[in-house]
Amino acid sequence: MLNRYAIGRALEYALKRDLEADGWRVIRSAGSHSPVDLIAFRKARLVFLQVQKNGTLPKDKRNALALWAREAKAIGVFAYRRKSKWFFLRVYPLPSDHLAETLGEALT
Repeated sequence: MLNRYAIGRALEYALKRDLEADGWRVIRSAGSHSPVDLIAFRKARLVFLQVQKNGTLPKDKRNALALWAREAKAIGVFAYRRKSKWFFLRVYPLPSDHLAETLGEALT
């Protein structure tokens, strides 16, 4: 049985591969104890992603992700997967309640 770290790492790599296949350049923050698991960029857009296995992002992690994104002039996005489908929720700037099915949709 996989531990929580291994499950999280596998999700991060899965999203990294999916984003790269969609034309994003992606860096994984190995052993991340920061609010940012993945850094993605494409066409002058910089995105900080927090990846979770379920659809909840604790308020403290959400606030930390927004703070880091603001300080780096990046877009902060929460990502999770349910039944092999990714969902994205922008947390900074202008947080959205709309769940997007692609990262590009979350950025609009």
